Amino acid sequence: MKTILVVEDEKAICQDITNTLEDRGFQVVCAANGVEGMEMVSAYHPDLVVCDIVMPECDGYKVLSALRQDQTTNAIPFIFLSEKGEKPDIRQGMNLGADDYLTKPFTSDELLDAVDAQFNRQEAIAQPYKQEMKRAVDSLNHLAFYDSVTRLPNLILLHQTLQEELTRMNDTVDSSSKGVLAVLRIHLLHHDWVARSNKLSLSEPLLRAIAKRLTVFSERSDAPFKGLVARLGSSQFAIVLSNEGVLGTITSVLDELVCILEDPYEIDQQPVKIVAKMGGALCPNDGTNASALLSRAEIANHHCLNQSKNSYDFYAQEMESAYYLHKQLLGDIQSALDRSEFSLLYQPQVNTISERVTGLEALLRWQHPKLGQIPYKQFIALAEEAQLLPELGRWVVQTACMQLREWRSLTLIPLRLSINIWRQQLQDSIFVEHLLKAVRQAELNPNQLVLDIDEACFMAFDHEVIAPLLQEITATGIQISVDEFGMHGMPMRYLRTLPIHILKPGRDLVGDIVTNEQDAIIAETVIDMAHRLKLKAHATGVETEEHLAMLTRYGCHTLQGYVYSKPLPPDEIKGFLTNGIQSLVEG
Repeated sequence: MKTILVVEDEKAICQDITNTLEDRGFQVVCAANGVEGMEMVSAYHPDLVVCDIVMPECDGYKVLSALRQDQTTNAIPFIFLSEKGEKPDIRQGMNLGADDYLTKPFTSDELLDAVDAQFNRQEAIAQPYKQEMKRAVDSLNHLAFYDSVTRLPNLILLHQTLQEELTRMNDTVDSSSKGVLAVLRIHLLHHDWVARSNKLSLSEPLLRAIAKRLTVFSERSDAPFKGLVARLGSSQFAIVLSNEGVLGTITSVLDELVCILEDPYEIDQQPVKIVAKMGGALCPNDGTNASALLSRAEIANHHCLNQSKNSYDFYAQEMESAYYLHKQLLGDIQSALDRSEFSLLYQPQVNTISERVTGLEALLRWQHPKLGQIPYKQFIALAEEAQLLPELGRWVVQTACMQLREWRSLTLIPLRLSINIWRQQLQDSIFVEHLLKAVRQAELNPNQLVLDIDEACFMAFDHEVIAPLLQEITATGIQISVDEFGMHGMPMRYLRTLPIHILKPGRDLVGDIVTNEQDAIIAETVIDMAHRLKLKAHATGVETEEHLAMLTRYGCHTLQGYVYSKPLPPDEIKGFLTNGIQSLVEG
């Protein structure tokens, strides 16, 4: 209901105006003079003011002038009432900002026409703003409940819709007709993720293509299960399947869904394959509310991603311990660097001709205060998930370089330092800057530093991206080593077009050369290829005398492994640097 303030010192006129306006459905408040009228404006915030001009104490002109000078009231429509009808009087009122002018006496219709005209005018002015505001509100609502890339519902809307479906099912009188409801969390990864430690993000066109397949699948008229599809973020989706049938049919439905999702996509005229990993929770066995089902589907998805070769797993209580340990470690690793829980061990690298220690590989370790030593692959995956690898990598580079500075006086041989580099570091825009800063601060010659980059990491970048980055690094004298070479299918042209200095055959290849003739042939071929390309060959994981003899016969330049020494803390390295390989063997 709109409120109109009537400022009129003649009670009879004020009452007539009030009766006319109230009959039309307006709320009316009255003031007997200008001073009281301005007080009423502050108290009631009227939608329109009808004001006499000639009044004691404060006339209508002063009232209007005061309203127009205040930002909170300057837009209130204002109609003057007066016995003055001369043009100068009207002009004075209009110049002050009056919206209309009624000359006494006036009829009820004239008053109502004037009032309606002002409200209609105000509505016309406000309409574009209202439409724009509605569009903005609709846009905000869409952002709040829908994913901006795929236009699918997000987790908030999924939770709300799922709870409504569960409520509907629980309200069903005949419990036998409730059917089956399955909540599935889906993690989609590039096909070569299976062989990589570094998971690749999915592009927006690929995400939209995946969303389309999921949506089409859920809406199929012949599907035994009808579904709700949502995107949960990153490369994660969810689908809620419900059916008035038996549980056994869902496994065949999921088998079909896996095939649909893993069928190659064509993105930018290139085929892309992905791996689908799904975790499911069933109602009512695993929960009867949305929060419980979504949480347990996530637990099952985590199990499928990390411990199962299956494409999907359903929740089981025994999965929880590994999941909650993962969550605990994910939280702990974010402050582990501040608590000095990380350390570096160093494994000697021995030249097969001079039999001298010519280099060291810095190996990162995490000693958890309660759980002890955390396996390397496990905590690197955690650090990657927490986006901590750039920061952690900077600490490793700086610490290892300063350690090499301490050691260089202990041997006449210029030692090389090998440091593992992760994909997230290479994606860091300030990686090269921090790398060179660490070398300068430690007063090292850049050619003493070797960056070990996993072959899978090379594959994670377009050639046009990785080539200039590596060229910028190697222009300083720093060398590049391809770790786990031959394990992930890096194109051979990379050896010609990228500034690579050292090849490291995959650890699994080296480990099996004594017992597996094919692996022995491959390892020998890699070493021979390194020679022919004027690159160095370096083997890690050399555990036995048989390994040592074979790799030496193949002509591998440098070796490292337990046949010489396990990774050691800095203090134990000093003796080896002064006494040479014999101390390694005897130790």
